[in-house]
Amino acid sequence: MDQTPGLPFPQQARDAIEFIDLMRALKERSGFTYRQLEERAAARGEVLARSTLAGVLGGRTLPRPELLAVFVRACGDGERTGEWLQAWGRLAGAAAEPPAGPAVTAATDPAPVPPAAPATGSTGSTGPAPTPAVPAAPHSPAPEGSHDSGADPDPDPRNPAAAPTTTTDHP
Repeated sequence: MDQTPGLPFPQQARDAIEFIDLMRALKERSGFTYRQLEERAAARGEVLARSTLAGVLGGRTLPRPELLAVFVRACGDGERTGEWLQAWGRLAGAAAEPPAGPAVTAATDPAPVPPAAPATGSTGSTGPAPTPAVPAAPHSPAPEGSHDSGADPDPDPRNPAAAPTTTTDHP
């Protein structure tokens, strides 16, 4: 590992915020503007949108590894891309680990499952058995030349939402 003075070392980052700080230091050390970094990446056939990069460097979360690799290469530190990605992986893995403590807390306990309803027609039921749901027939297109509005021609009178609606065709 090269110990060049002023060179940011991603392995030193203890969290995402420190990692982003080191990315900013790498950009500053490169001397390139966001636009120049975008152009340098494009010259290599890579995409590094300056608006995305500005959001990453102004944020507090780790970038996607693909963006990180393109950024490091555009900054002129391509020979250390592996080091940056290794540090990224260490931090991303640490962020994905659950905090130490009890495995299940009251806030994460699953909701209790209600008891199963009695089977239809079983004894002990006080009301009528529920009517089983019947799936709706698939809608087939109207024959050519007909003026089917798509409304059910025989709506269920007990369901006001099923009442036919009228539409007006506008030229």
